[in-house]
Amino acid sequence: MSMPSIEPRRTAMSLALCLLFAQASAPADARTQTDLARAIEAHVGRAVMLDPRIDPPACHTGLSVDWTDRTQTAVLARCERPLWRLVVPTGAGPSAPDRAIRRGDVVTVRRGGDGFEVQAVLRATAAARPGEQLTLRSERSGRPVVGRIGHDGEIVATGR
Repeated sequence: MSMPSIEPRRTAMSLALCLLFAQASAPADARTQTDLARAIEAHVGRAVMLDPRIDPPACHTGLSVDWTDRTQTAVLARCERPLWRLVVPTGAGPSAPDRAIRRGDVVTVRRGGDGFEVQAVLRATAAARPGEQLTLRSERSGRPVVGRIGHDGEIVATGR
């Protein structure tokens, strides 16, 4: 009488662990444009503004986001099911002091007072350098906001 082989059990256990690991590290899905924006923002590390006219189909399986190149000025969002690809500009490369803002860049603007601070994601309507004033526009409301770029790259709203 021969003993049962342990090998099939080991193989089954290894396969189960591989499937569990694959599920845990599987790319997210994006059912809405907001889900897609969150996935891109998580990769980029800052807010991005998606063009509301672009509405890719819901990604049910395998959403991945990666830089298009070393300049980090755009990301490639890909979905496995249904299959689609979308290149999304991030507005600029990694933030650095004394970085100029280009027309069309999506930036975070801050405004604060005694005990509060508000921030908004806006699009630059013209180019500007640190120390200069620039006009930004909300894509949602279309209202202009005037801000000043600090030498640390931070933009502070100075008025409307």
